[in-house]
Amino acid sequence: MQEKSLKLNKINYLPLIFIAVIFLMLVLFNLVNPTVIISLLLIFIGYILFSQKLWIILIIALPMLALGQFLHFEIRPSWIYEISLSEVLLILSAAILLVTAIYNRSFLKIKIDRIFFLLLIYLVIGIISFYSIDNVRLFVSELKVIVFSLLAYWLSINLIDTVPKIKKLVYGLAFLVFVLSMQIFWEILQLGFSSRLFLDRSSVVIPIGAIALVSAVLSLILPLLLAFYFSMPRENKNRVFILISFLLGLIAILLIMAKAAIISLLIALIYLFIKIKQKRLALALVFGAFMVISSLVFAPYMSGLVDRVANVSVDKNTQFRKQEYQIGWKIISQHKWFGVGIGQQPLYYQKEFGFEYRNLVNNFLMQSLIDLGLFGLLVISLIIKKIIFIGKSFNKSFILKNPIYYGFIASLLAAMVNGLLEVTIFALFYSIIFWVIVGAFINLSIESRSTESTANQN
Repeated sequence: MQEKSLKLNKINYLPLIFIAVIFLMLVLFNLVNPTVIISLLLIFIGYILFSQKLWIILIIALPMLALGQFLHFEIRPSWIYEISLSEVLLILSAAILLVTAIYNRSFLKIKIDRIFFLLLIYLVIGIISFYSIDNVRLFVSELKVIVFSLLAYWLSINLIDTVPKIKKLVYGLAFLVFVLSMQIFWEILQLGFSSRLFLDRSSVVIPIGAIALVSAVLSLILPLLLAFYFSMPRENKNRVFILISFLLGLIAILLIMAKAAIISLLIALIYLFIKIKQKRLALALVFGAFMVISSLVFAPYMSGLVDRVANVSVDKNTQFRKQEYQIGWKIISQHKWFGVGIGQQPLYYQKEFGFEYRNLVNNFLMQSLIDLGLFGLLVISLIIKKIIFIGKSFNKSFILKNPIYYGFIASLLAAMVNGLLEVTIFALFYSIIFWVIVGAFINLSIESRSTESTANQN
């Protein structure tokens, strides 16, 4: 499907003045909620300050995920809605983008591609599933993930649309990795290196969420950071920061000892080792030195990690996962066409287990099947197919000059592997990062094709 766009004309201040007068009247007569007033004011200020550099807000939103959800709104006396600053920034960016599209039509194009439409279809099917749900809160919580996935992707394909912006996005992701790693180190220090990290890992959380989620985020970003590091010229002083962030993130994953994240990251790094041939020696030296230092400094944790990997097939966590999958297939066989509805899966698991169950299924394909049946799985499969097709469409000469391509592929490969072993793209913060990365990758492919077209013309 060809990319659609909305061409926009020159700015028109007269409607803005008219809206400002109406807004002032509403404020003077106290006809609107204070939250609405603040929101509209932020959109107006954002339009004035960032209409031409809106991509900055999107990039800033990613490191802000490390702050977690600390904004709270009471919907009902027993229902508190939580939202993060990153979510606020995404909503603000979308609002400013739309306002700019209306009032500054000379330079902006709103992109809408096939992946956007597929995500929109998934959202629509999810909304329709409301008629079959039992718990509204769970429905809203999971629908929120789909909405922000769509929003993050839409903003990314419209805003992170050049190679320089894509590079700045990677810097933002590197900063996020740095902060998350520091938070993990601090949490371990607070625990006093106790056995709780081994025996009660689910209770160890940082602002962004449980450490299993943190490890999944790190395994998604680290391959991209490594490829970006190798694509940077040696005289670039920022290479040091990228390398430090990568190594800190690598240490953090080992300390967390998340099996799925380690396996997916290992596969992604092996892919990079195979593809970036000119950097194989550097990769071997870095990882060799890292493993020696880690084995000496973090000996207790390394032994714990080796033990977890060695007993992966017989430990209690793996056995419980098998039981989860068995129940999941039972639910799918009973609701194979339309699923049980967005967010309702924990209720069905709770009935089977006999105790309160809050987790999603540790497989994103199975999750889509349980939520929306074969229709949901079909949409997810078409999105994966489209991403794979785009990955194969890159200009080879462009790839040789830009090894960051392999970083995107490796990160998406890590996301796929990790998603088959743990719930990932249905986790809110992970999904935001993932879809922003996918959007940037799509734009990189457009840059590749435009480069090839220019070369052919010359």
